[in-house]
Amino acid sequence: MRDTRNYTIGLDIRGESVRLGILGTQVEPVWRGSAELKQNDPYGSFASIREALEDAGRRYPLGQIGIASEGMINMTEGTLRHPAFGEEPFPLREALSEAMGMPVWLDGPSFASMMAEWTSGACKGMDNALYLEIGDTVTGAMVTEGTLCRGKSGSAGALGHIITHAGGKECECGMRGCLNAYANINVLGEMCSRAPEAVMLLASDGDRSMRDMEHRYLSELAEGLSGLVAIFDPQAIVLGGFITRGGRYMLETLHRVLEEKAPAYMDGELLITYARHRVDGRVIGAAALADYYIPEEEDDEE
Repeated sequence: MRDTRNYTIGLDIRGESVRLGILGTQVEPVWRGSAELKQNDPYGSFASIREALEDAGRRYPLGQIGIASEGMINMTEGTLRHPAFGEEPFPLREALSEAMGMPVWLDGPSFASMMAEWTSGACKGMDNALYLEIGDTVTGAMVTEGTLCRGKSGSAGALGHIITHAGGKECECGMRGCLNAYANINVLGEMCSRAPEAVMLLASDGDRSMRDMEHRYLSELAEGLSGLVAIFDPQAIVLGGFITRGGRYMLETLHRVLEEKAPAYMDGELLITYARHRVDGRVIGAAALADYYIPEEEDDEE
C-alpha cells in the first residue's frame, strides 16, 4: 500500500499546456503549477512535465500521480497519442512512473471531470449520474449503481455520439446524426452567425431573437438528453464546459425543454445543474481517479 501521508498530484494535459494541482484533505488543490508542451517533441514535452512534477515534489511529498489528457489513450498499454508527443503512441504512464518512482493513472478528461463532480462536486455521492462536457465537442462520462462506468475497454461514455437524427449531419467521428454534430456549442453560434458567448449573454439579458435561437439549440441538446434519461434514469445531469457560461437562464430553459420532450421521465427529482469545479475540475478529478484506482491495484498485488 502507498504511504497515505503522501499527496496525490493531478495533471490536466491540454493542447499546448499542462495544469498541475496537489490534492490534500481539502477539496481545492493546496498547490497549483503549470508546464508548457512542445508540439511534436515527445522528449521535450516529457521533460517539461517531469520538471514540473519534480518542482511539486520539492514542495509536498508526492505518493502518486493522476493524469487527465486530451488525445487518444490506450488504457491497457498506458499510452497517449497527442500532438505534443508525436505521431506514435507515447508510453506516458510507464515513463512517468519510472521517472518519478511512484504509480501513475492515465485517463481521459471526461472521466476526470465526472470524478471531480462525483467525489466533491455537483453530484457528490450519488449512485447514478451523467456528466456532459459541452464545448467544441460533446463528451461525457457516467456513474451507474455507485460505480464509474468504464465498459470493456475502459473508455465508455461517448455520450455525444448517440444518434439523435438517423442519417443526419456527418459527425467528426464518421457517423451521421450524432448528438455531437447538433449540440456542440459552435452550433449555437452558427444559428445566427454570432459567437456562442454573445448569444448566451444577449439571451440572458432578454433579447427575444437570441432566446429563440437558444431555445432551438437547447431543443437539439434535449433530444440527446431525453434518450439518456430514459436509458440511465440518473439522479443528476451535470453540465460542464463552455455551456456553463449560459448562466441560470440557459439552465432553466433546458429544464423546461426537457420537460416538454420527456415528461414521463421528468418527475421533479432529476437534478440538472452546472459543474461545481469549472476551473480545476480535471486536475481534481485526475487526482481522485488515482486515489480511486491505484490502491485497488496495489491491494491485488499483495
